[in-house]
Amino acid sequence: MTTTHDPATADRPRLRDRVRLTWWLLRFDVAMQDHPARVSRRPRWTGGAVLAGLIAILPPGYMWIAWQMGAFSAVAEMGGGTVDLSRLGVPATLTRTDDTISMHTTAGWGPVALSGALCLVAFALGSRSWRLWGGAA
Repeated sequence: MTTTHDPATADRPRLRDRVRLTWWLLRFDVAMQDHPARVSRRPRWTGGAVLAGLIAILPPGYMWIAWQMGAFSAVAEMGGGTVDLSRLGVPATLTRTDDTISMHTTAGWGPVALSGALCLVAFALGSRSWRLWGGAA
């Protein structure tokens, strides 16, 4: 008696099993990136780029929105009106009345420099760029 195996009719693993296997392989891949340490000691450019994008965009953007909403609340508590403020050297005019909420601002170097500095530090740490200058492990 012979047994034949036809891949077209074989049972595929269930979705749950495929997800568990994919998750396990991802964790295994991350854990084994530095093994063996003496052969694979190179920077991880992709990890650095992802971390830099997240750090340079999300926190400054969140801080800007939080500052704006706090300023609008303060203007509303004072009875509304128009106020001229400045954040990181960039002037902003906020208007809050019963029927209008507006903000007028211009681009400036302060927020760009902050985001750029955060981006460089996050990229250097995320990619482990010091490995370029390190000796043998």
